[in-house]
Amino acid sequence: SIGSPSVIEGATGATLTFQVYLRPAHTAQVTVGYADAGTGTATSGTDYDALAAGTLTFAVGETSKTIDISVIGDAAVEPDETVVVTLSNAVNAALAVTTGTGTITNDDQAPTDPTEPEPDPDTEPTFTEAVDPQSYRQDKAIEPLTLPVAIDGNGDLTYSLTGLPEGLTFDAETRELSGTPTKSVEKAIYTLTATDEDGDENTLSFFLTIVANMAPSFGDSIVTAQAYTRKQEIMSLTLPQVIGGDAPLTYALTPDLPEGLNFDAETLIVSGTPLEATDETTYTLTATDSDGDEATLRFTLSVMTDPIPTFGDTTVAAQVYMQHREIASLALPQATGGDAPLTYALTPALPEGLTFDAETLTVSGTPIKAMDETTYTLTATDGNGDEAHFTFTLAVPDLVPAFGDTTIAAQSYLVNQEIASLTLPQASSGDGMLVYILLPFLPDGLSFDLTTRTLSGMPSEVKAQATYTLSALDADGDVASLPFTLEVSLPSPDFNGDGNVNFADFLIFAGKFDSRLGQERYDARCDLNGDGQIDSADFFIFADNFGSSG
Repeated sequence: SIGSPSVIEGATGATLTFQVYLRPAHTAQVTVGYADAGTGTATSGTDYDALAAGTLTFAVGETSKTIDISVIGDAAVEPDETVVVTLSNAVNAALAVTTGTGTITNDDQAPTDPTEPEPDPDTEPTFTEAVDPQSYRQDKAIEPLTLPVAIDGNGDLTYSLTGLPEGLTFDAETRELSGTPTKSVEKAIYTLTATDEDGDENTLSFFLTIVANMAPSFGDSIVTAQAYTRKQEIMSLTLPQVIGGDAPLTYALTPDLPEGLNFDAETLIVSGTPLEATDETTYTLTATDSDGDEATLRFTLSVMTDPIPTFGDTTVAAQVYMQHREIASLALPQATGGDAPLTYALTPALPEGLTFDAETLTVSGTPIKAMDETTYTLTATDGNGDEAHFTFTLAVPDLVPAFGDTTIAAQSYLVNQEIASLTLPQASSGDGMLVYILLPFLPDGLSFDLTTRTLSGMPSEVKAQATYTLSALDADGDVASLPFTLEVSLPSPDFNGDGNVNFADFLIFAGKFDSRLGQERYDARCDLNGDGQIDSADFFIFADNFGSSG
């Protein structure tokens, strides 16, 4: 910008100095050309020395330069005259005020009546300060700006500034520019005019720009409806950023998120694990820029009640197992629903010898101890702690061996005579393998096989009738008993069993006489004294009974 100076002509001449301003200081060298426009009222060579065209160079940081014109003084009475200087071809800067009008003020006077007062000299207003380029934001109140005051001029000065952008006002009394621009305006030159009482004017021009208000916007961004499950960690949700707006931008999400969810206003991420179920709710993401402009984006969010595991209507029949007998594997039911993974537990502890596989839900093994009927609970627990319960009963009764109504007939054997093998009865029930015992000790020559329960052998001694007890002992010590009688006696002389001891019996005896135990002819029926040989001692016994009956 170039100023419009004035100078008094004087009788011997003066210097008319034009101020050239650079606002603000630049970080690069600035050059601008100047020249005499030749349009002023003063005559080059007569009223002032001719001004050759030239170039001003502003070094980095410099803000003002001068153009000096030598005024040729005289004593002629003449009107004020003007010299016009123009600026052009600015490099690294834009021109605001390109024309400066310098005034050569006449100071010569015609002879006057010494009784008349001398009139005041006619001077023009002059601005000695420049105005830096002004840049404001649309829809934002500006910081009030007091424009420079002009000096000189005749009488009071009045100021005007016209054509301001909509929303801005100029107070001519205080020279204050204020208001809130409502529309954007490209960079333009605005001119402040100072006018004195006799109509002389001077102007001061400056650049002014109204930058469009860049309100933030979410554009076409959308956020799909968000549906989460209670107690289940969500996949982090990154909400969109706005475009535009005056930095810095701040974000807020309303209303409050469900308990357990969090919003990070820096990263715009919603994360966490919702702890409560909520109906579908509309949430508003609000972006606010530095001058208070807002953009909003809405989306819905709901939290469903988490799925609970269940066994449904599944049932398992009451389980009854035998001690010491391997069970058929029992597959318990799986739960459905719930949040994976599901884990299983069976309580209380199973009877000793049985195991529960929590992976296959299988009960297996061999129970070794009795247990009354007990209720067992299979618990399925899902990934967030919800449970389902399933119950069934299990018993391992204490089975007692028994012979029932079985009896053993009285056993009567002859000494030294092989008995017919006798298989004693088997007990039923009982826990595990049964072990059999026969007490008291059998007569010599007889034996009892514990495995086959067989009584066999040849009694070698006379034994009066006695009670024997067959006992069945199970794995846990329960006992069943079955008594019977057994005797080993000497043979009767009634060898043929017809009820009479007579000649027929004698013939039988005679055929076996003089034989011993172990010989083929030996017949224990005829060994009447049981000494293992059939001899005269037996004959005497036979003779004593001969002829008897019954």
